[in-house]
Amino acid sequence: APITIYGVLAAYISATYVLSKDWMWFSWHPFCMMIGFVVLAANATLLKRIGGYSNTKLHGNLMFVALMLTGFGWYVIYGLKETNGKPHLMTNHGKLGFGVMVGNIGLAVAGIVGLNPDWGIFRTNKLVRFFHKIAGRIVILASYITCVLGFLPMSNGNLLYQLLFSLPLVILGALLVL
Repeated sequence: APITIYGVLAAYISATYVLSKDWMWFSWHPFCMMIGFVVLAANATLLKRIGGYSNTKLHGNLMFVALMLTGFGWYVIYGLKETNGKPHLMTNHGKLGFGVMVGNIGLAVAGIVGLNPDWGIFRTNKLVRFFHKIAGRIVILASYITCVLGFLPMSNGNLLYQLLFSLPLVILGALLVL
């Protein structure tokens, strides 16, 4: 539960307090990304570790919701850049974030088609399951790094904000992927 509490608080703070204290259209981007990549993906991963049919199904469902939520977060930032005539994928945050989105889509397709416990074509293949697990951990780690890279510019160089946001994410993220 610590990752859930942290994720919800960090999502709200990064969406409001740090920038303007008001909710704006941009606020949906960090909020959706944090809830999807930190809260939902972490809990889905922890459930999968417990094992069993029900937890595997719930893992898939939570990851699907996370993908939809982060897809909306991506839509928000993409639309804002288009509206304001700004180029896409110019920062490390944007480039890594794009890679994370592609990775999550790939993992979702592999999970739905190949690993669904009811009808997945590779559901009993240990090599495919191992690759999915390792790739998932890499994508989760990359998503956490992306969150930090996105938050740092919003903190206006405030070291306290940077530490309060980044340190728990790094610690909890490391525990999650080990």
